[in-house]
Amino acid sequence: MSLKRRLESQIYNFRYAFSTIHLPEWVTGMRTRVILTAVFVFMSGAYIIKTSSAAVSGYDIHTLENKVSGLQSDIQKLQTEVVTYDSIGNIQKRAGETNMVAVGEIKHLTPAGLAVALR
Repeated sequence: MSLKRRLESQIYNFRYAFSTIHLPEWVTGMRTRVILTAVFVFMSGAYIIKTSSAAVSGYDIHTLENKVSGLQSDIQKLQTEVVTYDSIGNIQKRAGETNMVAVGEIKHLTPAGLAVALR
């Protein structure tokens, strides 16, 4: 028997076996079709809603990441400003502009006795 003839025979046997299957009425009935259609519509709607919410969340995350990178660059700018204002030359310059004078000699006060006032 040729390959073509064997293949045709197997296809015929499969079709015949499939056509002899008789399913119960509850499986092929209208009620089952309606229920399966309702489940399909519900699951499709749930899938669409979850997909769209995931897309919106992705957009929100992207927006927040952009804000974070902007704020990090602002932080770096402010840190460089702090470093320039903390330099001793800049502090002396600003102290001269505010009419402050340099301290010549530091005097420390020492207590006369070690007594502590009690209440």
